[in-house]
This record gives sequence, structure tokens and C-alpha cells, in this order.
Amino acid sequence: MTLALAIAIVFGMLVWAAVADVVARRIPNAISAIVAIAFCFASIGAPERVDLLGGAWVAGIFFLVGFVGFIFGKIGGGDVKLMAAMALWAGPAAALDFLVITGLTGGGLALIYLLPELNLTMTWLKVQAERAAPKYVEALAAGKTTKEGLPYGVAIAIGGGVVMWSRYVNI
Repeated sequence: MTLALAIAIVFGMLVWAAVADVVARRIPNAISAIVAIAFCFASIGAPERVDLLGGAWVAGIFFLVGFVGFIFGKIGGGDVKLMAAMALWAGPAAALDFLVITGLTGGGLALIYLLPELNLTMTWLKVQAERAAPKYVEALAAGKTTKEGLPYGVAIAIGGGVVMWSRYVNI
């Protein structure tokens, strides 16, 4: 697998994660697994561009910290897995950038959900997504979902996308 193909797959998975989290408040495990597997293949195909060991360390730290948040009910399990998978790609060189961008995006998303007028816009976007992909929505709705809380997968996807773009695409 070439690095370009792996990057394209990751961008597709980030879009899928954001849509799934908005629609059903659930990020399928397959997304995080595909992102991690694409990283492994990219490290084989372009070892000079991908820091396998550094990415693994950063992902492990992200996962452990996220798992503590999950235990205390502060973050969802899908969010933890997606952050860890994207931390592989960020590596030590861009881990802080990933955290800052994701945090700022999450803060903006929280403001959107707090303001009732803007919340109507998010509801409209959700309805449009449901109309565009009804079978996908039905499949997600069959699983355990909750309509409460912030779809933080959107912030993780944006943070991950920006880091992917700055590290691997925009050379």
C-alpha cells in the first residue's frame, strides 16, 4: 500500500467517524482499526515518512489517558480508540498539534451545542445526513446509541485531518 492510498483511506475514515458520531453518537470500531492498519501499511511502504515507534508510543499514551477518562464517564470508548489511532499518525512530532486542534474544535462544537439557535442548525445537518444515507442510519441505529452528549468524534476527525494534511499531504 502506498502512502497516498493510506492517507486517502484515513481521510475517508475520518469523514465516516464524524458522520457516524453526529447521527448515532457512536463511532464503529472498524474505523479505528482501519486507521491503525493503514498506518502499519504506510510504515512499511514509506518508512522514511512514518515514525512507527514514535507513533506507537504516542498512541499508547493517548489510549491510557483516554481510558481513564472513559472509566470516569468523561469520554466515549469510540472517541478514545479513534484518538489513539490518529495519534499513531500524529506521532511525537505532531501530537501536541493534534491535541490543540482537537481541543479547540471540540470547544467550538460545545458552543454550537450550547446555543439553541445554532443547535437547530446541527439538527438540520443531522436530518440531512439521515436523508442522504438512510440505510447507514438504520444500521447505526440498530446498535447501542445515545442521543445525549457532544459528538466529539467530529472534533477528533477535524484535528486528525488537519494533522494528516500538514504532516503528509502539504509537504
